[in-house]
Amino acid sequence: MAAAVAHQINNPLTTIVLDTELLLLKEAPGSKNAEILNAISWAGKRAAGVVRRLLASARPNTSTTPPQPINVVQTVEEILTLVHSYLNRSSIALVAQTA
Repeated sequence: MAAAVAHQINNPLTTIVLDTELLLLKEAPGSKNAEILNAISWAGKRAAGVVRRLLASARPNTSTTPPQPINVVQTVEEILTLVHSYLNRSSIALVAQTA
């Protein structure tokens, strides 16, 4: 199930990131449009990272490689970013102190 969801999310993400990068080539560095496009690209790449981690956690671990440490604060912040708009629409206030 996670693999199917990841595939459905990755396809539009790839288009968003690649098209954004192409548009950035036509913008003057530092322009307002370049800032917006950089923000879109960064968000798309971040979302792609979340999808990769979702897939990694859903796969059965058949490797003999020991588990690797992760940045828990970064992971929590990415999850909060994903649910932020849902929480706002539901009038839920969430305050997280990660540092």
